[in-house]
Amino acid sequence: MQAGGHVKVFDFGIAKWVGATIGEELRDATDAGIQTRMGATPGTLKYMSPEQARGEKLDPRTEDEISPAGKDGHIIPTALSLILTRALQKKRDERYASAGEMLTDLNELKSLIEVSRQEKGEKLFRARNANELLTEFAVLYDSDKNTRIPLGALWTIWRFADLKRGTLERETIRKSLLNGLAKFALLVLVVAGITMAAAAVMSVSEAWEEKVMRDGHTAAVRRAVFSPDGRLLVSVSEDKQVIVWDFARRERLATFNDHTDWVSAVAFSPDGKRFATASYDRTVIVWDALKLRKEAVLRGHRDKITALAFSPDGKVLVSANGAAAPEDRATFLWRVGSWEQFAQIPLGVNEIQSLLFPEGSQRMIYHTDTSSFHLPNTWDVSTGQPLDNQFDPTWDSQNAALSPNSAQLVGVTGEGEVIFADFIRRQTLSRQKAHQDNGRAVAFSPDGRLVATGAENIILWDALTRRKITTIDYPSIIWSATFSPDGRWLVTTHGDGAIRVWDVIERQRAIGFNEHEGPVRAVAWARDGKRFASAGEDRVVMIWNAETGRREMLLAGHPTRVTGLAFAPDNQTLASVDFDGTVIIWDITQQHERLRFGHPGRGVMSYCLAFSPDGHLVGTSHGVYESETGRQLFDFTPELNPAFNASAIYGLAFSADGRLLTAANSQGLEFICETSTWHTVEQANLSPRQFISVSFAPDGNQLITGEDGGIVQSWTSHPLRPTAVIGRHTARI
Repeated sequence: MQAGGHVKVFDFGIAKWVGATIGEELRDATDAGIQTRMGATPGTLKYMSPEQARGEKLDPRTEDEISPAGKDGHIIPTALSLILTRALQKKRDERYASAGEMLTDLNELKSLIEVSRQEKGEKLFRARNANELLTEFAVLYDSDKNTRIPLGALWTIWRFADLKRGTLERETIRKSLLNGLAKFALLVLVVAGITMAAAAVMSVSEAWEEKVMRDGHTAAVRRAVFSPDGRLLVSVSEDKQVIVWDFARRERLATFNDHTDWVSAVAFSPDGKRFATASYDRTVIVWDALKLRKEAVLRGHRDKITALAFSPDGKVLVSANGAAAPEDRATFLWRVGSWEQFAQIPLGVNEIQSLLFPEGSQRMIYHTDTSSFHLPNTWDVSTGQPLDNQFDPTWDSQNAALSPNSAQLVGVTGEGEVIFADFIRRQTLSRQKAHQDNGRAVAFSPDGRLVATGAENIILWDALTRRKITTIDYPSIIWSATFSPDGRWLVTTHGDGAIRVWDVIERQRAIGFNEHEGPVRAVAWARDGKRFASAGEDRVVMIWNAETGRREMLLAGHPTRVTGLAFAPDNQTLASVDFDGTVIIWDITQQHERLRFGHPGRGVMSYCLAFSPDGHLVGTSHGVYESETGRQLFDFTPELNPAFNASAIYGLAFSADGRLLTAANSQGLEFICETSTWHTVEQANLSPRQFISVSFAPDGNQLITGEDGGIVQSWTSHPLRPTAVIGRHTARI
C-alpha cells in the first residue's frame, strides 16, 4: 500500500479476501483473524520462487527479457516457439488476451503438422511408385533388350525415384532416353512438314494487308490553277490542304495547312508573283509564289467563301461568299499589296461558280440570274459600282467561262446542259444535254479552239463547231478543269482526291500527280529501307518515302514501259530498264539521268534488273554491264551463249558476296555462273516450266524461284537441284 492509500497488487497468488459487502456489514478484519501480520506467509508456498521463500534478494534474472523458446538447446518447431514466447511476455498487452486466443493458434499449428505429415506421406508414396517403375522396367529390359521406358514413365523415374541405380538400371534409362529423344525429333520433323504443307495450301488464299500508295490530297480537290508561266500548279481540297506542285516534274514543292476548313478556291495574280486561296473558314490567305510563304490573311466574310479572282490588271483581289440568307451574301474587293477592303458588293456566289472578267476591261460579271435580288450582274471592279447587265439571264449556269478573246461564253447547268453563246452579240448558239450529272467545270484552251466541260465525265469540244471531240471517263466526279498555258495539257480535279493530267494532242491520259497511270511492272527497295521505287506501263519511275507514303520524285525518260528496277548499295543510285532493253542509271540526289545504255548489238527485250552487292555491276536480261561506264562484261543473248536458249531471261540475282550470279528464263532453264570468270558452274532445266523470278538466300546455299504457273520452288545451289514446292499462287508470279 502506498502512502496515499493506493493499493498495488503484484501477484494475485497471495491476495486474501478480508471482508464481504453482500447481505451483511463489513466486519473488522482484525476480529476475523486474517489481518496481514509481520512474518506471515500468505499464499501457497510451493509456487513461491526459492529465493523469495528463503528471504533472499530477488535473482536479477527475473528482470531479464524472456528468452525465445528453444534457445536453451531444446529443438521445437518455430511456429510453437512463437506461441510460447508470446505467452511468456512480461507486458500484459503483449501476451494472449485469453486462453481461447492461444487455443486458436495451437489448433492452426496442429493443422500444419497434419498437412506436413500428409505431404511427406505423398512424397514417400511417389518415390515408392517411381522405384517400383524403375525396378519393373529394369527386369523387363534384362529379359528383352528391346524394352524401353515410355517418356512419361521416364520423367516420373527421373523426378521421384531415390533407389540406388546399378548397371542394369542405368543402361535401361540411357537407352530409353535415347529412344525418346529420337521419337521427339521425328515428331518435330513431322510437325514442321505439316506446317509447311499447311502454309503452301494457305498461300493460295493468303490475305495481305495493303496500302495503296497515292500522293497528294486525301479528299475532293475543288480547284487547281496554273501559274501564268505554267511552271507551278496549285491545288486546294476538302482535306484543308493547299499543295504547290512543280508541274513538269509532278513533284510536290510545298504543302500548307493554314486553313481550318475546306479550301474551295484558288487564283494566281496575272504577274505570277502571288496566289490566293479561300476557304469555308471565311478567310482568304495570300501567298508569295516565289518564296512559297504566307503574305497576308484577309478576314471579314460572314459565311464560307466560294469564289476568288484577281482583276486582269492585277490591282484588285475579289472574294465572294455564298450564304442562304441574302443579307449575308457579299463580294469583297481588296487592294493588292496593302490588302485593305475598299468596296463590298451585296451579291454572293454559289458552290463551284466563277467570276468572269472580259478581256482588257474592269468589268466583273456574275454568270447567274441576279434579277431576283434587284441588282445588276455586272460591276466595275475598280470602284465596286454597278454597270449595265452584260450577262443574259437565260444563260444562267452552274459554271461558265469566257473564251480568251471574250467573244464566246460556254456554261454548264445543274442538269448537265452545255450552253454555247456569242457573248458580243448576246446570242445563244446552242444548248446540248451532254452530261448526266450536275455540271461543275468549264475551261477554254489558251487559243480558244477547245472547250472542256466536266460533270460525271469530261467532254472535249471543238469551240468553233460546238461538236464533241472526245469523252474521257473517270470513276470519280469532276470538280474543276484547267488547260496549261501552252495548251498541251488538260488538268482535272476529282472527288476522290485525284488530279489527272490529259494529253490534249495524243487524246490520252498522261502522267498524273497521285499514282501510276497504268499497271506497275517493277518495284525495288533502297538498302536503307527509307525509299522504294515503282515503275510500269506509264514509262515513268516514281520514288516514294517509305515512312510518309509521299512521292518524293518522278523520273521520266524511258520511251516504253519500264520492266525492271534496282537500287545501288549507296541508296542514291537507281537503275531502270525498259521493255526495249534500255538501261538508265539515275542520280537520285540530283534527280537526273546519269547514264543510258543498251545491248551493243541490237535491242533486246528485257524483263529484270539487278545490282551487284558492291554496286559495280548491273545485270539485265541481255547481259551484265559496268554500272559506271555501261561497258558490257557478259552477254546472255543466244548468239554468243546458245545454252541460254532464245527465250528471254525473266529473273536475275547476285549472291550476297557477289561471287555468283543466277538467272532463270521462261523455258525452264536455271543456271549459276561465277562473276570472276563468267563460267557456268551449275545448270538445271525443268522445261516446260516457265521461270519468272529468282532470288538467292543470304547464305548463298539456297534459291527460290517463282513461275508463270504460280509455283514457288526452293532449290539447293550446290548442286543446283529443286528441293520442294513451298507454295502456289493462283496467278502468275
